[in-house]
Amino acid sequence: MRRTALAALGCAALVSGSVLGAGQVFARQHLAHIAEVFTTADGVVQFIELSIENNNQDIYVNATTGVGFRLTSSTNTLVFPNNLPSNQTAGRSVLIVTPGYEALRMSGQSALPAPDFVLPVDNFFNPAGDTLDFLVPNGVGIPGEGSVRGQPDAITFLAFPTDGFTSVMIPDLPNDDVTDVESIEAPFPRAILSPINFTLTAPPPAPTPVPAKR
Repeated sequence: MRRTALAALGCAALVSGSVLGAGQVFARQHLAHIAEVFTTADGVVQFIELSIENNNQDIYVNATTGVGFRLTSSTNTLVFPNNLPSNQTAGRSVLIVTPGYEALRMSGQSALPAPDFVLPVDNFFNPAGDTLDFLVPNGVGIPGEGSVRGQPDAITFLAFPTDGFTSVMIPDLPNDDVTDVESIEAPFPRAILSPINFTLTAPPPAPTPVPAKR
């Protein structure tokens, strides 16, 4: 099942506050969307998961200009530094995490899946609510800069759940106009978090929570 109860990840995230103080480029349309977003209350452990619909969606950097796709919040930007490792991308996910998530994973406290990309800062987006956008740079797949096909220009989230277990799930929001669409704001569904990376690795379930340190 795609989404499962993952106490190991959720509970490990609860302790974060105390533990962690191409000539073909232009022919490719990107069919991807932000599928899941998670944050701890302090914003240290965050992840954003992209879901990819079709194959040949591996190009994240313009081979001619060297400019990468951008993932933005209201205050921060990730410029993707490299492409995905394979063009067999249908049904795969891209896991993008904060340094705090990666530090927690490397500490061995939780069997977190390895990220595909690491964000430049913790608190990449505001747990109290923020707007996220996944942008295609000029010349990659479509004329002019715009959102990735299959999703509006931006998605505005209300306050995120911060219990350490619950993430926000975003359904695919069809959009054929990739250049100028209003932001979408909605009370998106929530579920037990389940980050999955490009290799389709997910953390195993755990029977008991890990208590937060005091």
